[in-house]
Amino acid sequence: MNFKSLKNWLLLPVILLGGIVVGVFIPIQQIRNAVAEVFELKSQVEDDEAEEADHLHVEITETAHKSLGLKIRRAAIGSYTSTYDIPATIKELPGASSIKLSSRFTGLIKRVFVSQGESIRAGDRLFEMDLTGEELSRAQSELLLAIKKTENLAEEIARVKPLVLQGGLANKRLLELQYELKQLQAEVDTKRQELRLHGLTVAQIDSIVHQKQLVQSVTLRAPDNLLAPQLNLRMASDSSQNGLQKGSVGPTFIVEDIVSQPGTIVPLGGELCKFAYHETLVVEGHAFERDLPQIRSLFETQSDVTVEVGTFGHVSEISGCQVAFVSNHAKEGANTYPFFVYLNNQIDNKPMETPSYLAWKWKPGQLAHIEMPKRSYDNMIVLPREAIAENGASRLVFEWKGQVEHDHDHAEGEEDDHEHADEYVPIEVDVVYMDRKVAIVDPNGNLKEGTRIAFNNANHLLFAMQSGSGGHGHSHSHPH
Repeated sequence: MNFKSLKNWLLLPVILLGGIVVGVFIPIQQIRNAVAEVFELKSQVEDDEAEEADHLHVEITETAHKSLGLKIRRAAIGSYTSTYDIPATIKELPGASSIKLSSRFTGLIKRVFVSQGESIRAGDRLFEMDLTGEELSRAQSELLLAIKKTENLAEEIARVKPLVLQGGLANKRLLELQYELKQLQAEVDTKRQELRLHGLTVAQIDSIVHQKQLVQSVTLRAPDNLLAPQLNLRMASDSSQNGLQKGSVGPTFIVEDIVSQPGTIVPLGGELCKFAYHETLVVEGHAFERDLPQIRSLFETQSDVTVEVGTFGHVSEISGCQVAFVSNHAKEGANTYPFFVYLNNQIDNKPMETPSYLAWKWKPGQLAHIEMPKRSYDNMIVLPREAIAENGASRLVFEWKGQVEHDHDHAEGEEDDHEHADEYVPIEVDVVYMDRKVAIVDPNGNLKEGTRIAFNNANHLLFAMQSGSGGHGHSHSHPH
């Protein structure tokens, strides 16, 4: 036997003896526990990873909650009609812009009672004018002369009538005088009507008759009935909606320009000033031919449409507007068809007892959009667009779970200054439609009716969850 074989025979008993010693001094249960611990550790790691995925959430402190202005609401079933926007522009009503007021007299402007930009109504004073026209002076003189003849003839009849009764004068003479008196009275009536045509009021003509003096100056006032009849019908309802005081009568106009200043001699028919009517405006939209049937339907049924005025961040929605009319001419070169929507204006400042300078909220030239109905969604969960967070191809909402309870160890006498936090859990939802204002969610998916969720700033919550803290929250998991 060589040395190598002898070495192998000696090593085998040593190994067997070592195994017997290990078995005597180390209990079999510890060996089993050691082996099991290796496999259980791996299983526990897998379970923790699965739990973390199942309970992914974000915690938002009270300070961050106030900073974000989070709104918690319950998801509710409702209906929504999707829309598409047609670009538009606010304009003055056709026939109600740059209304010219012309003079019915020839004369010298003595005073101006209004200024540019001032708001007026029918009957308000505008100008004081000294009359210099020959025709008006002649008509007044002829009226005075006819009145004087009538009075003289009436006195003559009063003198002759007793003589006729006494037989001292023939009755024929009395009849002739009475006939002549009727003719003069008819002439007076004709002259009064002629002065009305020249622009004098009934009160001014009465003053000529009773005071026996010519009218030397007149006060020119804002006329009435400057608007089309259909606008006068709308005016009553507009005044109750645009912020004007109760009891206000007549439409309100804005003085756009004063042409005649004090010292100006204005001929008959000369321009005095210009008005504009802004109580009711129109929004002019440009539709394609495919949109015309729907626009006609809205016009025939007088259905309400919504108008948006302003740019992003400063958009105002005006509901309850109606289609006024559709143009019969296509816009040349654009192949679009103008249509118009009535827009009831609103006063943007506090009106005084007698409106003078009114700031109208909507102004001609402002850009706008007209929302046209497209499709209706019924029995769906309707959410604000801000309630949806987009994570790649997934759409998420955040369910509010309430305030998080944590255990914190404090030294004796140490105060608890830890800020409490609210817990939000992401829920993947099935969004069937979404625009820049609203998201429509299928109620048969993960989100159920009545679930309390964040109605705004969902993307902030997603960012806080993904970043781990982000200063607004903490993303981690706890045993639940």
